[in-house]
Amino acid sequence: MARTHLERQNYLKDLIQLSLNASDVDILEKLDEPYIKEIEQHASILFSKWYDSHGTREFEAELISYIQLVIQLNRRICACVKHDRSATKVDQTYDLLFNNDCIHILSKIIHRMNSSNKFHGYRFLKTISLWIDTLVLFKNDHSELKNNDYSTPLSQVINECLDSEWNKQYLNDMIDHKIEMIPAHLFYIGTCTFWTGMFLDHGSAHLFEQLFPLYRQCITLSLKHITRSHIMYCLGGILSCFTQFCLKIHTKLITNDEELLVSISSIIGHKPFRLAVKSSWSNNETQLIDCACLLSLIACSENRSLTCLLGNLVLDILDLVTSPNVRISASACLLVAQVITTTQMGQYKICHKLTLKCLELLDKEEKKNSEIPRKLVIHSFQTLSIHDDVQCFLAYVNKMEWLVNANLYDIIWTLSFNREVQQQLKQNTQFLEHLGKLNKSADRRVATVANGILWNIKPRTSTAAPLAYDAMISYCSRDSELVERIKSGLEAAGIKLWLPNDSSNNIKGIDMSHALIMCISEDYKHDCECQVQAKYAQSKLKTLVPCVMQSHYRADDWLHPVMKHLVTPIDFSRTNFEQALKQLIAQLRFHRRSGIIDVNKSPHPNGQMNVVYRNSPTRSGKSGS
Repeated sequence: MARTHLERQNYLKDLIQLSLNASDVDILEKLDEPYIKEIEQHASILFSKWYDSHGTREFEAELISYIQLVIQLNRRICACVKHDRSATKVDQTYDLLFNNDCIHILSKIIHRMNSSNKFHGYRFLKTISLWIDTLVLFKNDHSELKNNDYSTPLSQVINECLDSEWNKQYLNDMIDHKIEMIPAHLFYIGTCTFWTGMFLDHGSAHLFEQLFPLYRQCITLSLKHITRSHIMYCLGGILSCFTQFCLKIHTKLITNDEELLVSISSIIGHKPFRLAVKSSWSNNETQLIDCACLLSLIACSENRSLTCLLGNLVLDILDLVTSPNVRISASACLLVAQVITTTQMGQYKICHKLTLKCLELLDKEEKKNSEIPRKLVIHSFQTLSIHDDVQCFLAYVNKMEWLVNANLYDIIWTLSFNREVQQQLKQNTQFLEHLGKLNKSADRRVATVANGILWNIKPRTSTAAPLAYDAMISYCSRDSELVERIKSGLEAAGIKLWLPNDSSNNIKGIDMSHALIMCISEDYKHDCECQVQAKYAQSKLKTLVPCVMQSHYRADDWLHPVMKHLVTPIDFSRTNFEQALKQLIAQLRFHRRSGIIDVNKSPHPNGQMNVVYRNSPTRSGKSGS
């Protein structure tokens, strides 16, 4: 005898309960059983029934009860498949969750909901949010899966929701701290952005960028209420979409926004969130911490001056390095590598552990088994490599050959300023021969790096050159716009300048100049070319004129011994530009006339001499003793 609709539904509920109580192995073994597909098909039937009834509340409780059980089962299946990592099981689960019938009816329901606000207060909308979240969580666990045609109808209708006036209204409600949120707030702000981030294409990316001013206000203004579950959920959706946007499209929305980065990174500082982190995105706290770490890592990688803003969070970020979540652990480790100072590294005694952990992540990346994009892993390790303790440790554990074999030449250049590293590299004759070939490469960056390593290993003596220039400007590319303004102002004042072009000619430029203008920033400190220029100019007893380009920078590592005896830097980041330019012109004219310098007879640890200026003009332009 055929079962009635209710009997069939109760029968399927019993099967779901049995499955939920089964072991992980049993669940995986039964994935291809017909009743699993029947459970999903019945959910689609109930969705269709609700749609055909035009959203009647007559059987809403019955529908929600069954759908929520299916959601529990689907999330359990997702957790089992994530742990198993079998490609066959992943494909089976993908086909099960993203079946065409279910995606099609969900798309129709959401389209109807977006046409008016009639259903915006229905509990059923929360259930739809949970269902969609399950699909996104599975996609997040298996990012290697390509988007297929199954998800397209749902992506299209969610784009319609993002582009709707309802979405803007609900975003403004959140900005205005409207605490009593209806299900539509959660759906439009949280669910739609959560989905969009995972299935981002150029169309949805354009929508997100258009709406970003509203999303930004939601982030910066809602943090005081972040412990409220609905705020956590909405921010989780926004930040997950923002993270994917930065990873897949571009980073300009966060690169220069200090207020936004401080707001996002403050999530890391919230201890209850750190304690609640799980191995997967099974709660809002894990999702928020994951996105906060990744976005902070991306921002600091694109703009090193931002690392100075996170110095007070080092211990909080370190707390996440041992997180059960693999990606959070990795991104936290790499973020510490960028943010930590030499002083903090010594204070917390973590140089060896941090370096080994970063090496492990670099090795995973080389084996294409990393949770973090290659660019971020390499950039973070290179940033860490500026510290002398790290350079000495890497030489001690003899990692130069491994770095050479991995073709990580930018990192090797950073390390090659260390004498112990230089000795190891000198012994690798095959590497030196290869550098000699790369030095002639048509690729300017490749040639520059190769030449830079060779210069550190085998410094060349310069020939005597006439002093034909007042100064050479030493700067990094990030500061080129401000440097161009300075250059124009100096030339208008009759100052004759040598501007850097390629590394070999830069040494000649220093030899032919009275002074070196150091355009200091956090990026300058990490630029190997700038380090070569500053140290070479110091060794030749050239006048060093420090100018600050960015308001946030740390004069530590190699920059500290170079700067500690110099005059007070001219600050172009805080001072009026014309006033700062006048100070610089006065300094250069003074040194051109007098050329008076003192040499500190105490040798610098690296064999160079420290330059101390006498009778140079103060920042007001007057002479001082």
